[in-house]
Amino acid sequence: MILLIAALLTPLAGFAPPLTPVGLSVSDVSGSGCAKGSAAAAMSADNSAFTITYSAFLAQAGPGTKPADGRRSCRITLAVTPPAGTRYAVSSVDYRGFAHLSPGAGSRHRANYHFESGGAPDKITHTIAGPLDDNWSATDVVGAGKKVPSPCGKKHNLRIDTDLEVDAEPGAQSVSFLAIDSTDGSGSSTYRLDWQPC
Repeated sequence: MILLIAALLTPLAGFAPPLTPVGLSVSDVSGSGCAKGSAAAAMSADNSAFTITYSAFLAQAGPGTKPADGRRSCRITLAVTPPAGTRYAVSSVDYRGFAHLSPGAGSRHRANYHFESGGAPDKITHTIAGPLDDNWSATDVVGAGKKVPSPCGKKHNLRIDTDLEVDAEPGAQSVSFLAIDSTDGSGSSTYRLDWQPC
């Protein structure tokens, strides 16, 4: 009994990723910011991370835009099948995109992830202010005590929720936008993984 409790309380400790393939596919995409077919997921060759790329995820505000354009959301459900005898937890997430924000404009990127068998944590917010006309990036690092491992012994779904929001400056003369867009190959979210035997 003592050994069992110790095993349950031991945090993921960065074991080497499995050498056999990890099953990964997009089972569902929904939301105002990502139509079906506009998001894709791929596991790295060494199984240490997976990357989600978007082709049309953008929020914008300013002349000619609608109020609804200022906030876009995307929910992606991934079907993940770890090799038998293994489980994983997300250790950190790198976000990259492009922003065109006029002086006085503001924007926010919010995101979280969770297994469908567990409750969703609060979204972590990254604030990006204008003026900016360049790539942007942000990283979330998950503390050792907050890493939630995947269920053992079965295929499971991982749900990822992301929001983009833009506020134009008063009297804006041009459109400001915030995007996670893979048009130039730089827009993506990379989820780095810690592995552990079950």
